[in-house]
Amino acid sequence: MCSCLFAKNTYVVASISVVLVTCYYYFLYPIEPAPCLALHQPRLPEGAESRQQYASIVPFDQFATHFNWAANDVIVFLHIQKTGGTRFDEHLTRDVAHHECECNNWRNCECNRPVGGQGGQPMSGRGGSWLFSRFSTEKWPCGVHADWTELTNCVPSYFDKEEGFNHDRRFWYVTVLREPVQRFVSEWKHVVRGASWRSSVHLCNGRPPTQEELPPCYQGDSWGGEVSLEDFLACDSNLAFNRQTRMLADLSVVDCYNTTSMPAMIRDAKLLQSAKSNLLQLAWFGISSRHGESQKLFQHTFNVTFTQDLESRSTQSENTEISRENLITIARKNSLDIELFQFASKLFNDRLALLSNPDKL
Repeated sequence: MCSCLFAKNTYVVASISVVLVTCYYYFLYPIEPAPCLALHQPRLPEGAESRQQYASIVPFDQFATHFNWAANDVIVFLHIQKTGGTRFDEHLTRDVAHHECECNNWRNCECNRPVGGQGGQPMSGRGGSWLFSRFSTEKWPCGVHADWTELTNCVPSYFDKEEGFNHDRRFWYVTVLREPVQRFVSEWKHVVRGASWRSSVHLCNGRPPTQEELPPCYQGDSWGGEVSLEDFLACDSNLAFNRQTRMLADLSVVDCYNTTSMPAMIRDAKLLQSAKSNLLQLAWFGISSRHGESQKLFQHTFNVTFTQDLESRSTQSENTEISRENLITIARKNSLDIELFQFASKLFNDRLALLSNPDKL
């Protein structure tokens, strides 16, 4: 037995293999631009009919585009399961200095702007909301743990309905990422405790997946308690596999949850390409194991300070003993997340480097 903390050498080999095979397949089935050749600038995702859907999304700006707390701008938190997102949402709703939300309990908050929006006029009777997250809205209005595909198609209309149409409204997407092996083990342990997220809709191209497209991994409402890691790994349609990649990708580029419309290798490559491209469009992302640096980037991006330092709770996955055989299987089945996390870590370091060099800001 060995700890999942020592999985690095195992999945590095798997990641290199995926990159090589991905590039090879892109030469066989050309798609422009190939992810192994061009993945450095945000661009219009494949499948989008126009840039209108994405025009209001504000990416990370090294020249510090200012977030307008008084009017128009909204932070949208894409909450990926088991990345420390619940704790981060608590920080967002309680610990942003001078912008603390009004919370009736720990999961019911109103994050109103200062009354008086653009031109001295309020966005609504209470100034409108500057945050879209689980704790700042009621009952997951875009779906339980909505992904990029669901949020980008839902959030604009949600705010138009709640606050009225605003052509100048801008969305600043943020998320938190986690080392993939630890995240996967943490999700398994969470499922053992009874979690299922069965009410998630997974809308894509206007409809949820059919049962044939997304077969359930269990009968009834959940796995039923003590599901073994081997059984958790055995379900091919388990959405825990490569969850971070899938939730950051535009799923319309791979025909949503229809896995038969293209070769699996092409589907994986397109998903990874889309996730990397969308990561570049995020105004901010944090890494769960790098709290201080994540906080530094957030505070710079949004020109605020936290009254409490970012932190996450310790989890059982950090000390869970996993056999070498299972570690190899976890790495193989999460190879896209592993490559995405390596890409994200480099991008994270690049953004930190900008902060340490004021001449570049």
